[in-house]
Amino acid sequence: MIVVVNISGEGNDKKITANLMGPIVVNQRTKEAVQFVFSNSSYSHQHDVLKSLEQLVVSSDKNDNK
Repeated sequence: MIVVVNISGEGNDKKITANLMGPIVVNQRTKEAVQFVFSNSSYSHQHDVLKSLEQLVVSSDKNDNK
């Protein structure tokens, strides 16, 4: 499975998004690929990767301090 990631901006304006709504599924045997689009999904086509990483770090720090 492949997820398309887009990087835009520079410095403090850098934005990294991932298309979690439409991953690309590859058949390893035939090497054919299709994009599978989730229609009624909570996933986004512009998932904010940096925001998710920040939340993981904060959550991890809180657990380490217990």
